[in-house]
Amino acid sequence: SIVSTSEGAPTSGLAVPLFRWQRSVVVPKSHTLASLSKALTLAELVKYPLLSYESSLSVESSLRKAFASAGKQPEFAFTSRDADLIKTYVRVGLGVGILAEMALLPDDAHDLHVIDAANLFPTCTTWMVLRRDRVARAFTLALAELIAPQLDRRDLQRALAGEPPRRWPEPPNWKDVVAKNKTLTRAA
Repeated sequence: SIVSTSEGAPTSGLAVPLFRWQRSVVVPKSHTLASLSKALTLAELVKYPLLSYESSLSVESSLRKAFASAGKQPEFAFTSRDADLIKTYVRVGLGVGILAEMALLPDDAHDLHVIDAANLFPTCTTWMVLRRDRVARAFTLALAELIAPQLDRRDLQRALAGEPPRRWPEPPNWKDVVAKNKTLTRAA
């Protein structure tokens, strides 16, 4: 499975860190927050109905915990599992979106304004969790290498065989992964 957490590694199976990412706040370009001249705060954000992932409703959600730590109670107008649906809700004015940075595409910049929310919410890590009681298929290992080229297939195989990894490489930030891929694409 592939999961994200803002806390420690998942404890079921072999958890391999793939990359780290931040949340972004998304509003239409005409929204009041789009012209904010200072860093966005949670106090300002809770003034608006929020749109985010279904997981945001969970008490364990790091997004909810961030609001709770600040003594703020967010109002979620809608939630969805689908980032494109959340962006559609933002576009039609149903609220302010809170999305994973990797859900934002270059075309979204035509009508949406993105606000970096790294100062508001904790960094998340995306993990690949592999079962130790199954033989890892070649396509599973290839997927891990595609998503996280900092990983070595041999280290994954040894870890699955029960040899604890010395230490997984530090997972890169999503922005660095995208920048590197753009550089590689241009070079090709």
